[in-house]
Amino acid sequence: MAGIVLKSLVKSYGKGKPVLKGIDLEIGDREFMVLVGPSGCGKSTVLRVISGLEEVDSGEISIGGRRVNGVPPRERDVAMVFQNYALYPHMTAYDNIAFGLRVRGLPKKEIDGLVREAAGILNIEPLLEKLPKHLSGGERQRVALGRAIVRKPKAFLFDEPLSNLDAKLRVQMRAEISALHRRLRITTVYVTHDQVEAMTMGERITVIRAGEIQQIAEPLGLYQRPANRFVAEFIGSPPMNTFPARWEADGFLIAGIPIDWWQGAVPLPEGLRGKDLLLGIRPEHIEVGKEGKGLPAGIDLVEPMGGESNIYLTVEGKRAVARAGPDAPFRAGDRVVIRFPIDRAHFFDGETERRIEGA
Repeated sequence: MAGIVLKSLVKSYGKGKPVLKGIDLEIGDREFMVLVGPSGCGKSTVLRVISGLEEVDSGEISIGGRRVNGVPPRERDVAMVFQNYALYPHMTAYDNIAFGLRVRGLPKKEIDGLVREAAGILNIEPLLEKLPKHLSGGERQRVALGRAIVRKPKAFLFDEPLSNLDAKLRVQMRAEISALHRRLRITTVYVTHDQVEAMTMGERITVIRAGEIQQIAEPLGLYQRPANRFVAEFIGSPPMNTFPARWEADGFLIAGIPIDWWQGAVPLPEGLRGKDLLLGIRPEHIEVGKEGKGLPAGIDLVEPMGGESNIYLTVEGKRAVARAGPDAPFRAGDRVVIRFPIDRAHFFDGETERRIEGA
């Protein structure tokens, strides 16, 4: 078993505010867990304390059922893959992959077999005699992966490994890392600030903000039932729109405008009448029209994306975005109305910004 358990982790640098504020997280054996959040939220620090590169102020870290607080990194049996690849520039790809095995004193023949096995998995056999300066970014990343694979660790730790690659190569490497996990089934913790990467790669996703976990769920669960406004607006591209709303005795208001174009009853508990709310709606659920009932809006920008278009709007002084087909007949400067079905709306508490359950 190689599950990873983090209990009440607190970490500060110097006398500043805590970077981690009581992180509790269980990563299952063989699971692919993605940690996602904005820059500076603490996700890379979580990875570094798991690896032993940083020590926590308090809390407990277990890998494979063994408490590893105070255990040196080399004895934790995890392999870390960094954003900058961390290859030795004077060594060939072969020697970079073999380096850790040589340090451990393995026989030359065993090392050769392990290196060539990893190279075969990653399709980099022709690159083994090349120096890093003669490799592309994607090839260097495969060599870094090979160095991790040969160790046969209990867990892989990835720290934003694709952020230095171009867009096309990132997509390709996402698929390759996911396929590698399916083949090896080694517990994996993957850090990224890119929510598209998180949604496409993770079996489960942990969303972190300012050193605190906001939600842990499968990708579709995060998208369909975000725990709060932050998760709702962070997960999704373009992100969810949120509008101030109130449910008054004589009707429902969005951005202060009475709504008379919904079909069906408002799906909220009666106790929320008269209270400040937030209504969330995904861009793909918004209908943009040139006339009829709806929220009045002005179009700021139409962004063609090939198979679809993103339409950026201003609604009562608030920015919003809708998604439409590639031939949508709209231009910047147009005055339009927007509508959406009530059963596609998400509701959040106006004060705490947490999801209203049952809505």
